[in-house]
Amino acid sequence: MKHVYIFIFLLFLSTNLFGNTILKDSVLAERQQAGMTSTFSQSDDETVWIESHPVRRVTPKFEFGACFGVDLIPSNFDEFQTIFNSYNTELLNGFNTPILLGISGNFKHYALGLQFGSAYTRESSYDSLKIKLNTTVYGINLGYNFIDSKHWVLSPLVSFKWYRYRLLNSSKTHEIPLSDYLQNRDLDIRMNQAICITGINIAYKLYKYSSFPCDFWTIGLQAGYPFKLHDKPLIYSKQNRLTSDYKIDYGNYYLTFYFSFNLQIW
Repeated sequence: MKHVYIFIFLLFLSTNLFGNTILKDSVLAERQQAGMTSTFSQSDDETVWIESHPVRRVTPKFEFGACFGVDLIPSNFDEFQTIFNSYNTELLNGFNTPILLGISGNFKHYALGLQFGSAYTRESSYDSLKIKLNTTVYGINLGYNFIDSKHWVLSPLVSFKWYRYRLLNSSKTHEIPLSDYLQNRDLDIRMNQAICITGINIAYKLYKYSSFPCDFWTIGLQAGYPFKLHDKPLIYSKQNRLTSDYKIDYGNYYLTFYFSFNLQIW
C-alpha cells in the first residue's frame, strides 16, 4: 500500500509540472504572436519574459502655422513702352520682390496655404513728374506631402497668384494751376494679372533655436514654372475698364524663399 501512495504522489507531481510547462508555452506563444515579447529565458526556478512594445511613429492630425517669405518672379513691361513712355516701363521692369505673409495648414498630407504680399512703394522722377509704383500679390497654394518625415517635407506645388500693379504719375509741385492740371492730368493705372505656378515645395524642419511658441519651424523653397491664366492684363483707371493689346511677360521661372512657424494637433 505504501508503494501505491508513493506512485500516486509522483504521478500528481509530474502532471502539475507538465501543466505549468504547457501554460508557460501557451502564454509565450500568445505574446510572441502579439509582438510583445523579444526575449525569453527559463531557469530551474522561474521563467522570465522581457517584454518590448513596438514603437510606432504617430503622425499629428493637423498642422498649421504662419509663414514669411520673399516672392521672386521676373516681369517685363516693354510692350507698354510706346504708351507709358520709357520712364514708366523702367520702373515697372525694376527688381520687384513683394514680402509675403501667410497662413498654411496640413491635414493628412494635404496642404493648403493663403498668402498676401506687398512690395515697398518705389519712386522715381522724370522732369516735372513724380512716379510711384505699388505692387500687391494674393496667393493660394495647394499641395500633397509625398515626403513628410521628421526633418524633410517634399511636395508638388500648384499655386494661384493675383498680381496688382498700381502706377501713379503726378506733378512734383504741390500746388499747380487748374488749367495745367487739365492739360496734364495725373496718371493712375491699375494692372491686374492672374498666373498659375506648377512646381515643387521643399522644406527642412528644425526643432531648436526658436524663440516663438511653436512645435517646429521650417526653412523652405518653392520653385516652378509660371503661366498666365489670361493673356492680357486687366487694366483699370479710377472709374473705367481700359482695353489694350499689350502683354506682361513673366519669364520661365518662379521662386519663393520662406520661413514658417508651426503648431501640431494630435
